[in-house]
Amino acid sequence: MSLVLVGIVSLVVDLGLARDTRRQAQEAADAAALAAANALFLKTSDPTYDADYAGAVDAARTIAGKNFGTSDGQWSACVDPRAYALRPGGTQCISFQVSPPPSAGTGWTTLVRVKLPFRNVQTPFGGVFGSESVRVDAIATADVVNRKKSTCSVCVVGSGAHTIDGALDLDTGTLAVNGTLQGRGSVRTPTAAVLQGDSPPGVRFTPSASQDQPETQDPLRYLQLPYYEGLPQRTDPCTEGPGVYGDVDLDDSPGSACVLRAGLYVFVGTVRSTTRSIVGSNATLVFACGDFRVPRTCSSGGSGGGGLVLTGTATLSLTEPDGGPHDGWGIVAERDNPVRLIFRGDGTNRIDGTIYAASGTLDYGGNGPGGPVMDSLVVVGDLALGTSSAGDFGGQRAPFQSTYSQLNNTELTTNDIFLVPNG
Repeated sequence: MSLVLVGIVSLVVDLGLARDTRRQAQEAADAAALAAANALFLKTSDPTYDADYAGAVDAARTIAGKNFGTSDGQWSACVDPRAYALRPGGTQCISFQVSPPPSAGTGWTTLVRVKLPFRNVQTPFGGVFGSESVRVDAIATADVVNRKKSTCSVCVVGSGAHTIDGALDLDTGTLAVNGTLQGRGSVRTPTAAVLQGDSPPGVRFTPSASQDQPETQDPLRYLQLPYYEGLPQRTDPCTEGPGVYGDVDLDDSPGSACVLRAGLYVFVGTVRSTTRSIVGSNATLVFACGDFRVPRTCSSGGSGGGGLVLTGTATLSLTEPDGGPHDGWGIVAERDNPVRLIFRGDGTNRIDGTIYAASGTLDYGGNGPGGPVMDSLVVVGDLALGTSSAGDFGGQRAPFQSTYSQLNNTELTTNDIFLVPNG
């Protein structure tokens, strides 16, 4: 009887040792796969997003060595029958798969598979039962999702109540709305709109919207906004060009179109017009806080900064910079600026370039022919389409048309990285 008990205790000890080693191996494999995934795109600033496979393999080997004691010789001899086809590191146990191939204006997925070289765990008491070791290895797969283009072309990221009281027509991407939605309008998108709340009965979606979805994250939350320190203080953007401006009433200097020269225009006050046509080529409008002597970023919960109010026959035709540090940015508000971008005129607006006001409101209510035409990624905290908070619009049901192409918009440069089940 005592011999049997000794055997049982020995077996428990051996199995416990093997289990702990397997846990350590899996944690080491997970860490190695994530390290490789993080290293893939650390060095590249090339628009082709060439991956640093050598750096990824080195990262995986380094982490596995620290956590599980793997050696170069073990990696060279390691065998993985289910390895991916791309094996750039002299071992088939660190492999990669890219799908679909990267191309301009699209996103892609890179899978990183790490199979740790096996280890024989000695079982001190296993020899009694004819087994002196247990083979232990582990496999982990990390998924790197590279997105150069946002999946939502109009992204309403604030948590409040938003209004669609007109026609929203998107040629690419989709509409994503956090918070709640209300109104009496229509929405046409290539793929189903994504709503955090319910689909309001007064808004007609084609195709039907997906309801009760997780919160949509700001797709540009990690991007560096345009840098404007050192710009000169100015008063008339129509004649003086790029610079920092306070309140600007363009109707104080009546005339023909207000032509903005190429460059960065920073407004810490409100730009207004009821009669002027604003035309800008290779120009970016930035709405900041502070005053025109010392513009600054905005504080969360603080007072707002600059804004835009176009009514009457005033229009805006804006083309973003093609290249350079402000490439793709059309209209930008500091992230904590509760700015209002208000278009309530009778003319047609045309904006090529990203419209970004993560804490602000895009308030469009006008009856211009065909509504605005935007080749824009629109990311705003609130959307008020076809409404008038100031009471001077009279309930026109404004159409809003958007074609979002990567050519005229800022690129997403962040990657989502996570572990996935092993295939």
